[in-house]
Parts: sequence; C-alpha cells; structure tokens
Amino acid sequence: MKNHSGRLTGLSACCLILAFNGCDTVDVEHDAVDDAVQYRTSDREPNFQCDTSGINLEPWTASGMDLDHEIQSKFKLWKTMNSSCVPSEVKAKCDNPPSEAYSPAKPKYWGGVSRGDIVVAQEKATIYRAFSTGPFTCSVDRPADDSGSWWALTMPGGSQEAYRDNYAICPQWNNLSKIRRCEIPAGTALLVGPTQSADCEPLPDGCQSRPEGWPRTLPATRSPQVFLNLHGRTDFSDLLLDCCEMDWPFDESSCGQP
Repeated sequence: MKNHSGRLTGLSACCLILAFNGCDTVDVEHDAVDDAVQYRTSDREPNFQCDTSGINLEPWTASGMDLDHEIQSKFKLWKTMNSSCVPSEVKAKCDNPPSEAYSPAKPKYWGGVSRGDIVVAQEKATIYRAFSTGPFTCSVDRPADDSGSWWALTMPGGSQEAYRDNYAICPQWNNLSKIRRCEIPAGTALLVGPTQSADCEPLPDGCQSRPEGWPRTLPATRSPQVFLNLHGRTDFSDLLLDCCEMDWPFDESSCGQP
C-alpha cells in the first residue's frame, strides 16, 4: 500500500491528493475555473479538498478491480486518472492542489495504484486500514501508522501473508499487526484503483540480511486500494467516523467492545 521509496503523503477522507503535472484531460468552462479560484481562496482546511456540489456522476463499474457489488453501489464515478494527469474539472473543483511531487497512480513496481477512479460516496461507507504500532525488526524508520493514506474497502480476512500479497505491501513498510475500521460520510470524494506492483528492494539501513520469506517484489493485483488525504490534520472527527481498532485478525462483532 505504500510506495517503496517512502515518498507517500497523506490525504483527507473528504478529499484527494493527486499530482498535477500541467496536463489537462478535460476541458472546463471559463466560469467554472473562475469559481474554482474563488473556492481555493476561501477559508478552508490546508489539505486538498473538493467541492463535489453540481458535478456529474455516473454509475461506478470498478473496472479492473475485484469488489463486491454491494460496496461498489455505495459510490458513483466522477473522473478517472489513467496516469498522473489530473482531469481539469478536478483541478477546478478542488482547492489547494498539490505539486507534481506525488501521485497515487504509479508506474510498475512503485506501489500505490496503477490507475484511479475518483468516486463520491452516496451513503456512509466503511474503510479499513492495516497498520503497525511502531518500528519493528528491519522496518523503515516510520512504518505505516493508523492514520495514513492507504485504506481498503473490504474487511481484512485470512492470513496476513495473503493480505500482503493482495495489496502489495512490502514487509518493511508494515507488519500488519493492527487493523482500524472507520466510516466515511456521504459526499466524501476519494480515489480508488487496482493495486500496482511493488519493489521491496533495498532493505532499510541497519537491516543486514533479508528475513526469511520476505519477497523482493510483489505483483500488481485486482485488489482495490483507497487513497485518502489525512496529511497535515490532527483532528479527523469530521472525516473518519465511528472508528475502532484491534489486533489481527479483525472481528467486526468485537468493534467497540472493551
């Protein structure tokens, strides 16, 4: 879920963080761009947020992803990113667009997603994040914590090894020791895409030899990853609702129990 170079940033649950490299894939009316300038200069949170009012949405097919229809039906499609080029309408409707230093849509072996659908939740939806409680043997300096960018739409189940393979999570990024479940409210815009392949080389400094069973690469899969922007925020109360966490394996019935 995290790119091999550790260059991930965060994203807010009502928002998207995407790379802007100057390419326009959708023409936008001049008035819409003018409105966007006013929107971007308004008093809003410092992270990337999108005004989804008045946008045209279509049924979401989750092309190239294995996703249960019941989950899929909770979202509608706004735009698609097949590269780091962001559609012009997304630029016009979202404030504080980031620089081109980061895009969740990655080339092969860079982790992240191979392409992304920008979707909007039509009702409250559930997301899940596997994370580490702190550094571990041969981990990167800052392994995945409970409030990072990458989440899943499907409840984690089965073995940790199978989950790691499904979402191309290199072992040094995340030991999958904990799982967090949260709700996102209706109207939330987010990016979802099929898992991109990951290069798990090189090992972090201080790790003298590769632990037994650690892969050198992980292949691309059809597992859908959610990219959310929590960067620069300390209060997630309006973004991540009714959260609970527990040790792996996750038991939905125990969420919120003492």
